[in-house]
Amino acid sequence: MNVETDFFLGISEPRHLAAPVPVCIAHQRLQRTTWWVRRDRGLPPYMVDSGAFSMLDSIPDGTPRTELEEHGYWRTDPREYVTAVAEYHHWIGPPVMVGIQDWMCEDHILAKTGLDVDEHQDRTTENYLELTARWNQHFRTVGDSKFIPTLQGGTPHDYVAHIRKYLAAGVDLLAGPVGVGSLCRRQATSEIVAIIRAITAAAPGIRLHGYGVKTLGIRRVGHLLATSDSEAWSVDARHSEPLPGCVGTHKKCVSCLDYALTWRGRLIHSLRSPEPIGGQLDLFEEGIAA
Repeated sequence: MNVETDFFLGISEPRHLAAPVPVCIAHQRLQRTTWWVRRDRGLPPYMVDSGAFSMLDSIPDGTPRTELEEHGYWRTDPREYVTAVAEYHHWIGPPVMVGIQDWMCEDHILAKTGLDVDEHQDRTTENYLELTARWNQHFRTVGDSKFIPTLQGGTPHDYVAHIRKYLAAGVDLLAGPVGVGSLCRRQATSEIVAIIRAITAAAPGIRLHGYGVKTLGIRRVGHLLATSDSEAWSVDARHSEPLPGCVGTHKKCVSCLDYALTWRGRLIHSLRSPEPIGGQLDLFEEGIAA
């Protein structure tokens, strides 16, 4: 992965679609406005996230919540989601990837839904198949489907098992990008490394998109990832002073594009360095994702 071109900066404001770098924005954020910036006129690519790890609710520590975490189910109907993505395709420009409505497998999510990892994987696979089928049925003339299958699990073995489920459903995981979910809140980088290595060993040539992979994880397995994304800059901004040029404009740079781009520059610099630079990797070690 080339972090300069393959790292998608997570953004929460639709106006930040004008950013001169690859960006990732959640469906729910785009639904809150009728004014969008075109991304197909010389700007780098963008991707749409389903909102699985979006700031759907404001809570004290700034930790993103999910629809599953809040309600134990997806409130957004797949039909509504597909129609919305078609609108983004038309008004913003074709996204390079669109996240599906996957079912995360963290322990607290499983406790909320009352289901096990196996059932979450089945529902994730079924959602990918439904979204793709609905797109091909109603919007094929708009362009090819950009929904990407996502692997879910708790252990490396779980993720490999999910690969087999996709294959059994007739999904070619080597045909395009494949997301890896339930990574961003893992505290141990070694867990992320073990999962990514298990997946690539089981499916050589697979092009993985890492949702919210930590900096140390990218440093160790970045060569096994095709792309990655994170909105951790916003959490970093919540606990930092505003940029000098922002003093008097806002108290915190949690929605500031200048801060986001500065953070991205530090991230790229840290990954180029032979050793981690103190203070610049902590924001990923929070385990916060876009």
